[in-house]
Amino acid sequence: MHNEFDLAIADLDVALTFNENNFAKFVLQREDNSKIIITLFKDIEQYSLRMTAHTSNAIPSPVSPDFFARFAQAALEPLRGGIGVGMNQGDEYMCVYYTLSLKNYVRGQSRIALESLIEQVEVWDAVLSRLI
Repeated sequence: MHNEFDLAIADLDVALTFNENNFAKFVLQREDNSKIIITLFKDIEQYSLRMTAHTSNAIPSPVSPDFFARFAQAALEPLRGGIGVGMNQGDEYMCVYYTLSLKNYVRGQSRIALESLIEQVEVWDAVLSRLI
């Protein structure tokens, strides 16, 4: 018997091993040899799969007011059910993230969510490359 976690992970079509804290990580290689790091977290309590993808371009310092405004607006997207952006403390790379509820999971949803994360990483990497 497969539960929704198993189905969502199988839909991603990647070999994953979750650690004792329910985290798994894998890397996607781009054509230009840069990498997108994907992290998954099985949130058992909230019955969701939390997904993050990291840019390969760092956030420059200082940032322009225009960039900060765009970043801040995108950071609020999870309040509207969308993909959020942020960065981890001490890190210079952005991450985009999404929480996929597994209640009423439909086959393929996790793959669509991952593809959306990758699209957003591509957008933000293009923005960051223009700032360098």
